[in-house]
Amino acid sequence: DGTLVVDYGGGRWRLRWRAILDDDGLIDDLQAIEGGLPGGDEAILARYPLSAFPSLTEGPATAEAVAADAREAFRQRQLEDAEALLGDAPADVKSLEARGALRALVVDRAAGSAELLVDAFD
Repeated sequence: DGTLVVDYGGGRWRLRWRAILDDDGLIDDLQAIEGGLPGGDEAILARYPLSAFPSLTEGPATAEAVAADAREAFRQRQLEDAEALLGDAPADVKSLEARGALRALVVDRAAGSAELLVDAFD
């Protein structure tokens, strides 16, 4: 067993999960690590069920495949949080997303604020 550490936002943040490995060193399951996600997400198990990681639904998977799922699952939950917590701001976030300029988003649920990492665009 070990820790799966996933860069998010070009390395600005890290997502950490406890990885349960099979005999071949493939990831068989993930467990939440307290403080493992940025933004103070305390409902990790409820918000990230196994189905949030498609690579694991068929059985053990490589760290790369699970990391890609973890990045996408976290991003989707952050977009949901932005919509739920930030009022009109999600329209701006969706505009950045549509332009392909939004690299990362972390919503601090406790503070009701967000930090965005965007690419420069005209």
